[in-house]
Amino acid sequence: MAAPGVTVPAQLLSPNPLPFFVDKDQPTEVRFQFKLASEGSADVGIRVDQGGWLSGTLQFTELVNPGGPPGPFDELVGKSVPFLITYESATIRKENYSGKELSVTADRTTFQFGGPPSAVLARAAVSMKGTPIMFGLRASSNGSVVLSGLYPLMPPNPDAFRLEMMGSSQPFMGQLDGEGYPTPRPFEAQTDFVTLRDASNSNGVRGTAIVNGTF
Repeated sequence: MAAPGVTVPAQLLSPNPLPFFVDKDQPTEVRFQFKLASEGSADVGIRVDQGGWLSGTLQFTELVNPGGPPGPFDELVGKSVPFLITYESATIRKENYSGKELSVTADRTTFQFGGPPSAVLARAAVSMKGTPIMFGLRASSNGSVVLSGLYPLMPPNPDAFRLEMMGSSQPFMGQLDGEGYPTPRPFEAQTDFVTLRDASNSNGVRGTAIVNGTF
């Protein structure tokens, strides 16, 4: 077995492109068949649904607990990490507590992190799978929009990591409906309050993020 991040020779045997059909209310399995010259295996699939997603880049700048002993999060400080959160379904509500906000509660989530291989990010992605999340788009006083935060709800796995975007993002140009609420449309936001913590909430990293989202 090669070390993480090392390329191994493989041969694609399937036709490429590989045509397929998608039928209503029925999953379609699409598999590209590779063969390895040495021992090992990988199961790479394609999943398609009609839910929304949040993607972008996390820029980790410092540890949550900088005075602690060396730990697995140290490798992330100073790193830019591409991320993707997809969800299969969501409930969208209009709320008016601290401003007119479009509140989104999403479930059946999947978390993915890109960049160089990282054991701590791999564990985080697996542990957070299925965790419902909540985020909101709030109209600001000058007609622009802010991402009001992203929070995990009660995780199905009590040992799950927590990815949070606390506080409001920088304002961005959005679109409001006739009542003054943000409309559900693609957006891009930049926030300065991001943390990724382990289940104890005492170890982790913090930083900034650029977030692209769609409903």
